[in-house]
Amino acid sequence: RPAGDWLILGTGGSARAAAMVAGSVGAGFLVRSRDPARAAGLGAEMVSLGARPGDPEAVGLVVNCTPLGLGATDPLPLAVDRLPPSAAALDLVYGSQGTAWVRALRATGRQAIDGRTVLLGQGAAAFEYWFPGTRAPLEVMGAALDRALR
Repeated sequence: RPAGDWLILGTGGSARAAAMVAGSVGAGFLVRSRDPARAAGLGAEMVSLGARPGDPEAVGLVVNCTPLGLGATDPLPLAVDRLPPSAAALDLVYGSQGTAWVRALRATGRQAIDGRTVLLGQGAAAFEYWFPGTRAPLEVMGAALDRALR
C-alpha cells in the first residue's frame, strides 16, 4: 500500500468503504466532494467509527469513488496537476481502455490503476465465499475480465 493518508473523491458507498479500509490499514483519510456538506458528513461519520482524519500534506493515495470516467466526455475527477506530487491513484471506474484519468496520470509518470483490479478482487472474494476451501482462479478470472472489456 502507498505510504501516507488517502484522499477520497466522492461520498457514496464506495467512498465509505474506502474510508473504512484506510482506517483499517492505519492511514488517515480526507474527503473531497462537489457537495462540501456531504464531504463533511462522511468525514464525521467515519471519525465516529474510529477512522482518523488525514493530513492534506501527507496524501499518498487518491481514490476516485465517483462515477466520473464512465462517460467519454466526463471531466477528470481531479486534475492531474492537483494530485499531490508523490501520490498514487486508484480509479474505481474501469473500461476497455482504462480511464482517461488513469491514462493522464500514467502519461506524467504517476502510479495509477483502474477499477479492474478491485472488480477482480471482489469477484475472487465472492467465489471463495460461495465455494469454501476453493481458491479463486485469478488468472482465469482476470483473462475473462480482460476479454469482456475489449
